[in-house]
Amino acid sequence: MQLCLFHTYSYGTSTIATDTTLSSLKGLQFSAHTGLFVGDYITGGTSGAVAFIDSYDADTGIVRYHQNDKTGYNTFQLSEAIVGHTGGTATVAASAGLLHAEVQPFTGEVLFLENRAPINRSASQIEDIKVIIEF
Repeated sequence: MQLCLFHTYSYGTSTIATDTTLSSLKGLQFSAHTGLFVGDYITGGTSGAVAFIDSYDADTGIVRYHQNDKTGYNTFQLSEAIVGHTGGTATVAASAGLLHAEVQPFTGEVLFLENRAPINRSASQIEDIKVIIEF
């Protein structure tokens, strides 16, 4: 059994979020889109921003994405054309096309608990434990 308890603030507030699921990823709202999929990476035609697609809702045109040191952290722009690595295309909506995370970064508490089943050992069993310490 794994249990992760997490409470954080809603984005831009000091109010604890009460939703059962929230995304900590930035997002884009597309006015037109085709051929995009989760796992692909996208590039902004004007901004040059690059990001990996983590979730994509074809019905609403909302993509949630992440960036890292390899992609850089440039910001996408409103109304810019987006090209997917595998040929998908999209256009960021002219207004409200840039979506922030649903939670406030660097807030909240995380508790992780993992209960593992006990391991039955025999009296004649031998176990090797190796520890590497580097300075």
